[in-house]
Amino acid sequence: MSTQGTINETPVSVAVVANSETSLQQLRQDLSSVAGMSVTLSGSVSNSGATASEGDDVLMVEVGPNHEEELHRIRILQGGNKRSALIAILKDRSADMMKKVLQAGADDILFWPLDPAPTTRLLLKIAERRERLHNVRVGKLCAITSTIGGVGVTSMTANLALALRYAFEKRVAIVDLDFRSSGLSSYLSLEPVRNISWLGTPGRNINSIELGTALTAHSSGIQVLAASDFIDGESITEDVIAQIYALMRQLFDYVIIDCGGSIDRGVGETWKQCDQLLYVMEQSVNGIRCAWRFGQLFEQTKVSLTKPRFVINRFDPSHPAGEEQIAYALSDSIFARIPADPRAMQRREARGLDLWHASPGSPLISAYEELAEAVISGKSSIANTPAAMIPRLLAAVGARQHDNVSHAS
Repeated sequence: MSTQGTINETPVSVAVVANSETSLQQLRQDLSSVAGMSVTLSGSVSNSGATASEGDDVLMVEVGPNHEEELHRIRILQGGNKRSALIAILKDRSADMMKKVLQAGADDILFWPLDPAPTTRLLLKIAERRERLHNVRVGKLCAITSTIGGVGVTSMTANLALALRYAFEKRVAIVDLDFRSSGLSSYLSLEPVRNISWLGTPGRNINSIELGTALTAHSSGIQVLAASDFIDGESITEDVIAQIYALMRQLFDYVIIDCGGSIDRGVGETWKQCDQLLYVMEQSVNGIRCAWRFGQLFEQTKVSLTKPRFVINRFDPSHPAGEEQIAYALSDSIFARIPADPRAMQRREARGLDLWHASPGSPLISAYEELAEAVISGKSSIANTPAAMIPRLLAAVGARQHDNVSHAS
């Protein structure tokens, strides 16, 4: 038996345990009058073995004159009930009886005969809770790293986060794990009161409130978890990192992590957990070699299920180490390229604003928004390039650079 409504496309499943067939039929009739939603009903006359089925959202139990037996029944049902809301239906409206059923394990109380208004409100609340549980937001972790300093990991972290926020209206957080430079806060013109080391204090219970206290808000709406006070991040254990990421996945659509150029326990845990790993590289022989070695590291150690994706920063199309040559050398495609745009960066630094406010419409902003779109879709807009031989490329690039130096001299 069911009634049709407009609020819930999927009906709320209600199982009823009554004391008699008459009571069961009356409860069916009362529940069929619930307005504005769809309710699917099943029921049985009480017995000690009664229980909710796997798919029931609500289990209603009538508590009548023989309340000791019925309270015992509630305890049994509650003990085997993992998902259903357990509702006691009372004829006795005394405070003592209400206290007893709640102590027995009931989640809420309705009174006989069922009043449609409070019954509807309670079922709507249960339906909304079910929808929240079934549609838990799971944010994505995107780690950005390199094995060479000065290639722009921090600027890419900040600008990717800003692109996700401004262009796609995502809820975004940034985590700074580059303890040696702690540059993210400076890049975003922030002065954090607390940072990740505060969350790593021994004995601290990391929850959403504590995490929120440690975050610093940027004017864009991005939340930043600043780097540790300690250069080596000793207090930041793998367990702390894991707890932080678990909470952030619930609160944000994307969490962008600046891993810097070093590898420690926090970075290792990040590589294990991240959904995407971007390796930032430059157009040089050394940059290509380091990127290739980094890719080999992942192939050999299997430290992460996530294959690193290569991003060329400050890309110059006239450079002898072009995109196709680098892709050949790495035996992999290039995920994205960010152009060199010194004027836009100078305007940003001079005005103390982010790129979107300091240099609107610049090619650099377009490139970061394309990178953000690629991160969201997981697909690069740059075509795959087949593998080739590394030694020949490195020799060719080295010879070209030598020629340039000779001509210049």
